[in-house]
Amino acid sequence: MKDRHRILNLAQGDLPLRKRPFSAWANEAGLSEEDLLRGLRALKRDGVVRRFGGVFDARAMGWITTLVGAVAPRGRLDDLHVRMKEHPGVTHAYVRDHRINVWFTLAVKTDGEISAFLEALREEALADQAWSMPQKRRFKLDVRFDAGESGAAGSPSPSAGETKKRGPAGGSGPVPGSGIDRELVRALQGDLEFRPDLFQALAERIGIALPDVLDRLQTWKEQKALKRIGAVVRHRRVGFAHNAMVAARVPAGRIEEAGRAVARLPFVSHAYERETPPDFPFGLFAMVHARSAEALSEAVDAVKKATGADDLAVLQSVRELKKESMTFVP
Repeated sequence: MKDRHRILNLAQGDLPLRKRPFSAWANEAGLSEEDLLRGLRALKRDGVVRRFGGVFDARAMGWITTLVGAVAPRGRLDDLHVRMKEHPGVTHAYVRDHRINVWFTLAVKTDGEISAFLEALREEALADQAWSMPQKRRFKLDVRFDAGESGAAGSPSPSAGETKKRGPAGGSGPVPGSGIDRELVRALQGDLEFRPDLFQALAERIGIALPDVLDRLQTWKEQKALKRIGAVVRHRRVGFAHNAMVAARVPAGRIEEAGRAVARLPFVSHAYERETPPDFPFGLFAMVHARSAEALSEAVDAVKKATGADDLAVLQSVRELKKESMTFVP
């Protein structure tokens, strides 16, 4: 069991860019490369690992991203579920226990596509109201779940507490790019095979040399387009069955301090300042994960203390409508 925990924690990190990438993880875990790969395959087979591949930054890849909150008629949730599944830019969508009961992330190429999609939801009577709440500042994005018994989701990573202000979408990332770049992104956005010569296999699949693959991946990391190559896990399978989106009403002059404080909490995976409508005047968002209802309540109290906010909105997930990784190259 300890080996399984070590392997899962390593898999949520960043696979080293080398000829035999899994050998470094094996050394760190105190295992043979063969045993490590066997353990990774077991985690995938058991449904703990949802996908193993590249994790990209959508904005650095040239996409515009936002969080949408909608007031959806309860009788239309199944129809809305279908609509979410159909839209390739919707990656995560949940029903939450709040008047604004449906929340989803949306990635598109233009601002006009956001307004058009929200208007379509209203016209189709799938949402009475819908608001786009784009990021203003990011304080933390670290979706990792400790497979041990610490109860911590996320981690106080080196970036925790640092502020990243929203900039214009687009960058020098790999899409759009050459045909080779697009083929490599297409491979990485999928589910990679657990094999000792992973990058060599990618090179042969695309038709370029191994050093060219490794150089491209290193460049994308330096451009902040590729965040890591690793596992995306099903958090409930790791024991984190309780989660909530906590939004705090914090004065503008204190939001930087509050955001940094929330980012340092180990059970917080996401922390953002967002533009919000008058109907939802809570500008600081944090995603909180816990193993029990009691632990979740304690985590919410810790967020409240960290922000110094008297006014919180705690939105627990009651239904998952969609959870998929972004497809950048069809």
